[in-house]
Amino acid sequence: MKGSPPSLEDEAAEVVAFQVQSKLGVSLHFTRIFVDSREVDLYASAGDLWVAVEAATRLGVKLVTEVDEKVDLISQHRPDLVGKRLIKAAYTVVPLQDAVEEAKNKGVWVLTWREELTPLVVHSTDPSPHNPQ
Repeated sequence: MKGSPPSLEDEAAEVVAFQVQSKLGVSLHFTRIFVDSREVDLYASAGDLWVAVEAATRLGVKLVTEVDEKVDLISQHRPDLVGKRLIKAAYTVVPLQDAVEEAKNKGVWVLTWREELTPLVVHSTDPSPHNPQ
């Protein structure tokens, strides 16, 4: 077998894209972006929908908070990447229960390769830069 195995981010991109296509009929192509020198693991947009995903082997409360921080970072520094609808997601191998609860409370969609641990929430956003969030 040639090449290296897919990274966790590659796996996350494939799973999240498949699930969004299945549920919403929207095709996404994910890429890694840097905003204000901070890395966002996966970003994609299609039409008025944008998706931000953080991927980690272990899902803790800190990663759930990081998803929100990255969304705010994109909104503030790259309004050109912001659409009217947003999906915040985290992809993991080992989910910790307190983090899953926190994600559910914050509307972060948590997925593993085999299941969804929180429901998909499509948030409304105002992409105009004069609207502080």
